Amino acid sequence: MRARGFRLLLGGAVVLAALTGCTSPTTEGTEMKIDATAIERELESIDGVASATIGTASAGTPGSYRLSAKIELDEQGDAALGEVLIGAVRAVDAGADGFTTYAFHVAAPDPAGGDAPAELRLSERRSEIPIEVGAYRGSGLVFTDEELAEAAG
Repeated sequence: MRARGFRLLLGGAVVLAALTGCTSPTTEGTEMKIDATAIERELESIDGVASATIGTASAGTPGSYRLSAKIELDEQGDAALGEVLIGAVRAVDAGADGFTTYAFHVAAPDPAGGDAPAELRLSERRSEIPIEVGAYRGSGLVFTDEELAEAAG
């Protein structure tokens, strides 16, 4: 009877390992592992996006991870900020799951004519952004996992 119980336990562990092996992203140390390059390429395929960078980190408590999307726009993207953000939210939602928070930060050509892009304060341009969920914090827009899925539609 003891051997049968062990086999059942072992079989359950194998099934559990197989099921969890199908999920992504995975954790390694204090960071989530995703295909950041694929998400960056998807973001850069959006009209108006000049470049994009995806970063991940621990959010400070065990099991809590954040994803940060930094997007640099060209002049066309700056003029179509709302559309670009919708596309960015959809790309991140499709490529990353299971994070505690998702933060989006956007830079655009400096209106004063400087060489370096200027970080946009998204809260000041809310009227251009057709996203009703999330929180404007600092210069960015931050979502929970559920809010990201809702915003992606």
